[in-house]
Amino acid sequence: ATFLDLVEHVELSNYQFDEIPGLIYQSGIQIQETSNRELIQNLDDLPFPARDILIDRNIKVALLSTTRGCYSRCSFCSSQLFWKKWRGRSISNTIDEIEYIVSTYGVRLFNIIDGSFEDPDFDFQRMHDFAQAVVDRNLAISYFINLRAEAHRRLDDSFLRLLKRSGLISACIGLESGNNDDLKVYGKIAKVDDNYKIMKLFSDYDIGVSPGFINFNPYSTMERLQKNIDFLEIIGFPLKFITFLDIYANTQIYNRVLKDDLILKVDKGFYIYKYQDEKIEKISAFFYCLKDKLNGKNDKLYDRMDYYTENYHHIILYY
Repeated sequence: ATFLDLVEHVELSNYQFDEIPGLIYQSGIQIQETSNRELIQNLDDLPFPARDILIDRNIKVALLSTTRGCYSRCSFCSSQLFWKKWRGRSISNTIDEIEYIVSTYGVRLFNIIDGSFEDPDFDFQRMHDFAQAVVDRNLAISYFINLRAEAHRRLDDSFLRLLKRSGLISACIGLESGNNDDLKVYGKIAKVDDNYKIMKLFSDYDIGVSPGFINFNPYSTMERLQKNIDFLEIIGFPLKFITFLDIYANTQIYNRVLKDDLILKVDKGFYIYKYQDEKIEKISAFFYCLKDKLNGKNDKLYDRMDYYTENYHHIILYY
């Protein structure tokens, strides 16, 4: 809405940009910031996004956004800084778009990029209604979602069978750690026991999992790293050991690390931090270099291994 407002001003040769809410711009040598623009309350008012790229680049997976915002408050996530609150499109509007993409472009695989697909209902009613609507309209599709680990507490047999019937083949689950101390640092609701249970549940129903994981953070200890290694070996994703916390400005973890004087510098928009434990500093540096070495200039060996271990099962499920 802000960009449309800006374009219409320029088209009319009206350069009074201070009239446009939601804008930051340069005037002379000064940076000007206008008032905040109100959030779009009814997301159904938005038109479906253009899908030319599916044809232009022969893409077989369509990204789909059905909500904005997230009910969780993970310490490392910047979602709450810009979305402010959760808002969702109606199920009928969402299914209409899916049906349009299938019929117009022949694409039947969807990556649903919502912060966490079980929001906003405690009983997951919206997710249930989505799956039921896909089945009722007889849409032969497959889809990926994002999910929190504690979701296993609300997913019973009939619910999981409905999700599978509607086309769910995989979920990116924010496990983040194999020890409860780091989970507390990350502001997670789930405990390690929840992480094990969601992995087993999805395995039992043959639903793929892409695990979100953050191994190294400024507060890592040898004991925590060892627990992470053990956890990753058990769930079958050892390559996730070479993962590092990314820090974004004004997040909860940013404020904590800043207060503890652990931020070293900003490099190309990334906050470079140090570790409280010097041993972790050396181990982290070693694995960072190892990952860089494995990838090389062109080979990308580590990235390819990571992609294979995470996506091979999904591809089998899809076909």
